[in-house]
Amino acid sequence: MMLTLRTYVSILVVLAVVALAAGPATGGTLPIVADFTGGNDEATIVDAWHGVGGLGWKGPWQEYSRDGPLFTAVVKTAADVPPYNPLDGGGNYLDYECGSTKTGRAVIGRVYGKELYPYESDPPDPDNPLGFDLTKEHTVSWKIRIDETQADFDAKFTAGLDFYMIHDMIRVFSRDANFSGAQANWLISAWGVAGGGIPVAREWLAYNGDPDNTTWDDAHQAQTGIPLVPGVVYDMTVTNLARATLDSWGRYHLRIEATLNGTEYCPPFDSTTYDSDDPGTDPDYPDGLGWRNTAANLYGLGGAPQFSARCSNTVDVRQFSLDAVHIVPEPSTIVMGLTLALAGLGLMVRRGQ
Repeated sequence: MMLTLRTYVSILVVLAVVALAAGPATGGTLPIVADFTGGNDEATIVDAWHGVGGLGWKGPWQEYSRDGPLFTAVVKTAADVPPYNPLDGGGNYLDYECGSTKTGRAVIGRVYGKELYPYESDPPDPDNPLGFDLTKEHTVSWKIRIDETQADFDAKFTAGLDFYMIHDMIRVFSRDANFSGAQANWLISAWGVAGGGIPVAREWLAYNGDPDNTTWDDAHQAQTGIPLVPGVVYDMTVTNLARATLDSWGRYHLRIEATLNGTEYCPPFDSTTYDSDDPGTDPDYPDGLGWRNTAANLYGLGGAPQFSARCSNTVDVRQFSLDAVHIVPEPSTIVMGLTLALAGLGLMVRRGQ
């Protein structure tokens, strides 16, 4: 049956709508999601705290403390007694609190992916049923809110050892692993005081590494201009740029959007959005920010977004809420399909059909 131009255009419109609805899934690969919909489940549900491995996650959420901090993490639901304060207008979220019997730090994280996936292995890897290539461009996004009271934050987030740090390591997460920023690829942080390689206090910084110089210093910190403020929801997206191989040096882009009660939050912000790939950002990084350390590339066993905090004093408490941790592959397959469809449309136009 010969398709008319009008019929072909109609089919193309339907394909475009389907593609947009499907989002950036590629080759049967779906986003890897942690929305904590399963609540506090230790043994049967993937999307839970701690949860179990599956759907792209290699295992449950892991936790590790160093130097003696005490911390709790629990999923909050609408059925809980107050305070219930979701980050995204509703639904479950993870509430995390870190105190200390002595100064120390704690981290939570979860591993996704590995070197070989179903489309590159036969038989398919049961640990990775969705298929994913870590060398291809993909995004890691999440929502986070600092939940310390303003009074505690003003009085106790004041030292060089007070920090919040978010980073990813392409390695297995374990209690034996060094989870510090020195082993990270992309890295985002905020500190209680400037100095020692920190150019400004209480502001989100993005690390911009150099493969020939891994020294931690001011020159390697990209200032986002987005202050750390309790109660503000930060919607963060890291785009890992494509690499030739797993042991290639990596680059990334970072976007941060700040909101309060669902609307853009301005005071004391000069801007509510930071985007390292935006030409309007000064400075912008069109080629991407550099990873922290090439050593992080060599494991090839998966990525592990990790969220950590540190107290400088035994009376300090770090507290945050976390939601919508999503890992999404590049949209190459859908884009290719639409490109082919457009090419066919162009050919029909040229033939006068």
